[in-house]
Amino acid sequence: MVKMMKDDHAGPQGKTFGLPFSSEWQRLVFFTAIYWLTARLGLLFVLQPEGVASLWPVSGLALATLLWVEERDRWKYLAAIGAANFLANFTGGYTASASLGFAGANVAEAALGWWTFCRIAGRPKGFSSIKEVWGLVAAAVFANGLTALLGAAVPHLAFGAPYWATWRLWWIADGLGMILIAPFLICCSNWRRAFAPPPTLPRLIEGAAIILFTLATILCIFRILPTDIPIINRPYAIFLLVVWMAIRFEAPGASSISLLISLFFFGNLVNHFGIYPWDEVTQPGQLIQTQEYLMMLSVVGLFVAASVSSMRQNGKLLQREKEELRENEERYRALVDNASDIVFTTDNTGH
Repeated sequence: MVKMMKDDHAGPQGKTFGLPFSSEWQRLVFFTAIYWLTARLGLLFVLQPEGVASLWPVSGLALATLLWVEERDRWKYLAAIGAANFLANFTGGYTASASLGFAGANVAEAALGWWTFCRIAGRPKGFSSIKEVWGLVAAAVFANGLTALLGAAVPHLAFGAPYWATWRLWWIADGLGMILIAPFLICCSNWRRAFAPPPTLPRLIEGAAIILFTLATILCIFRILPTDIPIINRPYAIFLLVVWMAIRFEAPGASSISLLISLFFFGNLVNHFGIYPWDEVTQPGQLIQTQEYLMMLSVVGLFVAASVSSMRQNGKLLQREKEELRENEERYRALVDNASDIVFTTDNTGH
């Protein structure tokens, strides 16, 4: 399903990322099965009367996969997305016509999201540049917003769901899936390159500490752990920890901790093991408010991570140029010192 990138400018070619498949068709079948299972998981969270899933991680899976695969194989994966989506909806109780409409909307969403990302940022390089984050935001907000118009029409025509409420739910759920899942999967495919050389023990301890602080802060926000410090029991306190992780571990760290936070917030909505941290009282309102919060949290982390990566890359480039300049000066000095002829310099006037 996935392939490793050979360099910063080439697409995913050559090696597969830890998958023991010898052919593209085997990877395609594996991707189709994973997509179907993930879609069926998303269909467990269908809201009524909209009739669409409130959580849709397959949007991020589809976008990341289209960004990974080679040009000649992309149509195969688009076909696999359509087939798996149709089967997931049809086996989930929808009619054949509605399932076909959902499949078409999801294929259009993945294709337009891929095209939008590539037009802005080109091939993904592990979200180490601001352009990649802007490309992801454009795909999740604008491209997904356009295809949500098509997606919302399906339940509206099939069983009379309210159109604009359905559009909003589709837009937010699929956009959040892109922003949370696509960077995480792409960063996983570039993990070794992102942490070359491997992280040291102090950095691993620091990463574990950030995760523990994050979990403790979440428990305080849900009032599971009592605290008298106002800033800790507010949802936006987690932004500080996400920024810390983004600065120290760049996009892999930011995307991982954003996904971890999302699991706890969605788990609280489903199981109510803590209080809801905002004032909204209706379940649909709480869901949309949580999704908007998590989308903002993840985007901030990715922007900070990309900025730090760019600064570090520029610093390494400047250091490399200084070393090359020093080597050239040393070679020139050695050439002059060891020359058997007289060496002199003049200005533009010959003096």
